[in-house]
Amino acid sequence: MQEDRPTGREQGKEDLSFLDKKLSQEGKREKNVDFYTLPKERNEEKRKSSLDILQVNSPDQIEEELEEYYDEKNKKKKSLWKKVLLISVIEILTLILIFCTGYVVRYMNIKPDVQFNTKNVKNDNIDVKKQEQMQGYWTIAVFGVDSRDGGVGRGANADVQIIVCIDRGTGEVKLASVFRDTYLNLAAGSRFAKINEAYADGGPEQAVAALNKNLDLDIEHYATFNWRAVADVITMLGGVDIDITQKEFRYMNAYIHETSIESKVNEKNPAAEYIKGPGMQHLDGVQAVAYARLRYMDDDFTRTKRQREVISQVLANAKKADLATLTNVIDTVLPQIAFNVDVGDILELAKGVNRYNIVGSEGFPYDLTTQMMG
Repeated sequence: MQEDRPTGREQGKEDLSFLDKKLSQEGKREKNVDFYTLPKERNEEKRKSSLDILQVNSPDQIEEELEEYYDEKNKKKKSLWKKVLLISVIEILTLILIFCTGYVVRYMNIKPDVQFNTKNVKNDNIDVKKQEQMQGYWTIAVFGVDSRDGGVGRGANADVQIIVCIDRGTGEVKLASVFRDTYLNLAAGSRFAKINEAYADGGPEQAVAALNKNLDLDIEHYATFNWRAVADVITMLGGVDIDITQKEFRYMNAYIHETSIESKVNEKNPAAEYIKGPGMQHLDGVQAVAYARLRYMDDDFTRTKRQREVISQVLANAKKADLATLTNVIDTVLPQIAFNVDVGDILELAKGVNRYNIVGSEGFPYDLTTQMMG
């Protein structure tokens, strides 16, 4: 039985918000939805092994231990902290794209992805009532890909899928992340697999179609970023000022080392990015990303607080940056981004740049369970 809902504008907000748990619960009851997520925690032995590596303070020891770590068989398994980091940095890049592009698009030849066919992702099963409720909102699928060659097209695994919902009237931005190991129908026939395979198999078009099919959405726009773009944006917008605690410093340089290699920023000399001690620090892109990845010294709540601290400062820097800086950011980051967002939409949103704020961010599915498949 469907429960009573409020009417008018508030009803539209409740039904459209992808962060509303009532909608997600209804979606889970659809026949074509099946969820599969990897266990939250690795077994105790592997976890202790990771802790041993990250507790090393000497740069030389860090390099030696991490080199051995990369050779282990379990290096192919993505840990939960990497997923959470990607969720946060994608939030940064999503709003940076909105804030920056509107200012420079008139001066640069910015062209969206013309190969993306919206007809192939269209959801024809949405009823008229829900379509009316969606009026006044702009929804974008944002993907974070982890590719060795820096590519953002088909063939790269999408480690993160973020559904971004922007209220054009109020400027409120809400985000819902679909975990990469969620087991869904990939839209091509009736094949079920992890959602991140949709992007690798068919690029953004198949990935958007899969989200629409499984979650009862009607997304037509997407944006995709790679790791290098994250560090570049933060650095070019001036970095962030963070007060590093003694506990955080204990792990910082190990994370900086790994982030330098993964983002290919100072990958030949990661030690150049190391910080010397705790206290107030001005962090560049690599260091800020590493800071957002910290997780072993405290709980998830504190880790989320760190990530929000970085996001808040980067967004503030973007809002007050001059045209030359914003132009330079776009010129550098644009080759690392794929998108089909209409320039007109970007210009419209850019007019009210100071109104936009992230007011909600959650993961989907809400109830994480594990199951062996096959």
